[in-house]
Amino acid sequence: MSNILVIEPRKLLQHATAIALFPDHEALIVDAVPEAARVPQCDAVIVDAVTLRETNALSAQALSAMDEWTVPMVWIDGDPPQAPQCGNLVIVKRPVSRDELRAALATCLGRELMARSGALQQGARGSGRTTRQKAVPAPAAAAPIIDLVEVVEEMPADTQSKTKK
Repeated sequence: MSNILVIEPRKLLQHATAIALFPDHEALIVDAVPEAARVPQCDAVIVDAVTLRETNALSAQALSAMDEWTVPMVWIDGDPPQAPQCGNLVIVKRPVSRDELRAALATCLGRELMARSGALQQGARGSGRTTRQKAVPAPAAAAPIIDLVEVVEEMPADTQSKTKK
């Protein structure tokens, strides 16, 4: 489960985003751009730039601070987008459907995972050692337990005599 920081000032959209991300991700929702110290604790950030601009919560200072973030980011904006100049950014135009949001987030997180694995492989090559990744078998799915309970209802005596006739 990934921790996703959602920057969304409107309550209704906060709830909608949290529901769209559930159950694969845990949404940490804030209504303004947080300080940079809180951002690295998350796996990705979703920013509703249009709504932030409408509420005057997206200043030039906040945009320049976002340029420094190294966390993958989904930027929800209008046309033309006015996004920060960071490396791992996916821009989604409004209106956004649940599937579009989840796909953009998957793209962000996929790029992050590929970058991490590339850095690990380069580190292993540079040390002169070769590392092999072991194939880990998938955990066996436990067979579902089914309790079979036979429920027999006895019919009242009046009903039994009518059915026998």
